[in-house]
Amino acid sequence: CCGLEALVRWRHPQRGEVAPGEFVALAAEMQLVDRLDRWVLKEVMAQRRRWREAGSELGDWDISVNIHHCLLDQDGFDGRALDLYLRQLCESGAKGEAGAQKEAGGHYRHECLDWLCLEVDGAGLFEVGHRQSHLLRRIVALGVRLGVDGLGRSPVDLFGMASLPVTLGKLGPETLKTLADPSTSMRQSVAALMRCLEALEFVAVAVGVETAEQLDTIKALGLVRIQGRLVGAPLESEALVDWAATGAHPAIAI
Repeated sequence: CCGLEALVRWRHPQRGEVAPGEFVALAAEMQLVDRLDRWVLKEVMAQRRRWREAGSELGDWDISVNIHHCLLDQDGFDGRALDLYLRQLCESGAKGEAGAQKEAGGHYRHECLDWLCLEVDGAGLFEVGHRQSHLLRRIVALGVRLGVDGLGRSPVDLFGMASLPVTLGKLGPETLKTLADPSTSMRQSVAALMRCLEALEFVAVAVGVETAEQLDTIKALGLVRIQGRLVGAPLESEALVDWAATGAHPAIAI
């Protein structure tokens, strides 16, 4: 394993676990999804800092966070663009660390963010990407990587992807399900998408890998990164520490 993805879940006291597709859509409708996403980013950065302080190997792994494309709006709800918000989170964390050093001008040196990948749904990213290209480049300048999520779920704008500072592409579970289709045209379509991602020098990740059969098919396509229950089920932070410490994660060579 080389990384994690942060998932937000809502356990309602009466309704039980509410699916993300339901409450995230509701948050977007109520214009609260930017607050939700910022809270997730804050929690992720705090959790990673705790892992590093405890000496857990999880503190060295990459972490991906899904964000709604509205978070890329230059005019945040509190007047802070996303790159400024990330810098401030880093500085607030540095102030609490022993031996934190200040740069010229009195600013705390923010921790490197090359472990963080922000994933945006393809349709939303292409909608706002060109309009907010300067913001995207400021985010990348912090060390953050940008990824496009859900490839294969909607039309792919290859020229749009090539012009944005995006370096990762995720093939969603819907795309993997098409690989079970005996029709060779379905696999040829996915293979063609893979060649396009390779030409753009994207890191490609297959999401939703659950069976050995899916893994074999993915190997044949040349994918080198996978995500899904075949690797490990979603775990809360405490259980994840135990899982990593025991070496329970499978070593899947692709």
